[in-house]
Amino acid sequence: MTETSKKKKKLKNATEALDKSQLDAKEVIADLVSNTTNIAVAGERGRAKSSFINVVRGLRDDEEGAAPGGQEEPAAEPTKYPNPKYPDVRIWDLPAPPAPDFDPEEYLEDMRLGRYCSFIIAASETIDHSYYTLSAAVMATNKPLYFIILASPGESPECLQERKRRSVEGFKTRGMEAPRLFLVSSWALRRLEFVDLLQALQTDLSEMKMNKLLISLPAFAAPVLRMKSKAFRNDIMREAHTSGGMPAVPFLGVGSKPDLRGLETLLTRIRESFGLDRASLERLAKQVDQPVEQLRAALSSEISSEVSRSLVKKLLAQVKSQDSAAARVLDSSPAGGKKVNKRFSAKYRMLKSAMDELEKDAEAVLEKAWGGKD
Repeated sequence: MTETSKKKKKLKNATEALDKSQLDAKEVIADLVSNTTNIAVAGERGRAKSSFINVVRGLRDDEEGAAPGGQEEPAAEPTKYPNPKYPDVRIWDLPAPPAPDFDPEEYLEDMRLGRYCSFIIAASETIDHSYYTLSAAVMATNKPLYFIILASPGESPECLQERKRRSVEGFKTRGMEAPRLFLVSSWALRRLEFVDLLQALQTDLSEMKMNKLLISLPAFAAPVLRMKSKAFRNDIMREAHTSGGMPAVPFLGVGSKPDLRGLETLLTRIRESFGLDRASLERLAKQVDQPVEQLRAALSSEISSEVSRSLVKKLLAQVKSQDSAAARVLDSSPAGGKKVNKRFSAKYRMLKSAMDELEKDAEAVLEKAWGGKD
């Protein structure tokens, strides 16, 4: 290659790198403005990893939009998998480091590290040297890092704990601090330590990003239902304020169509997030090989079966006659008027009560589905 050709190639590479960095910057800014939740999952592409990416998005491996199970030629670039119901929650499938002696800084640049709010390294088999090198590189950037060991079907608890012990020992023998490490089942999130991983994520992610992630997750265990309820509290407060402060309609403001529409929309979102909509119940019934009617039999609340404008109006009317400590406190507050506070109080108490009922029914459905199963 002539000296002129070399210079042209260098200029072309520099131009491409500049264009890429400009695109990355625009993407990061757009994600910051929209509070998009981007989570990287790096590691060898295969069935265990793709199943994990699918299950956290509420999908089976054979559903539309699911990550492929490794039959195709693995891509060298990050692959985006948005949640089908919540597209601003995205799981990015990153390929494993290309070779044991790879350049970690170049790899992280190619994978666009700045895009992600959290970085997960997933290992389904043995952990080779490149994973330790990648872990050290990510930790050096202060990016939140989590290491997960993906369990194989039928793998015993003793075997899994031994894999975890060897992984921690591998970091220590290299003079490294072990990252937070969790055992995860790609086929059953309710097992092992996925809830522990969520609790660790809560310490690192912003409240808004974490709430989006929690709301988007499938309802697979009682602890996750409780986390979802906390995640919806801000939405409940916001909706109660929005509709509660509207100009008034008789006493509690139950006659305004836009007012009721907002309440109905929020309750529908909560019901779907808790896995009580028809599609979610049918998916769970298929998973546990039970008739969906058997799962529906566990529902005790009217709102678990259907959310409608008329039901919202009915629930608000019921709250009208209730005397609560919260309402008395709000009525005595000097900020705003008593009528506005009563409207806010009624809507807040209605939404909170309805969510509590939905959570209770969702837990009953899970108990009916899984019972004493592992």
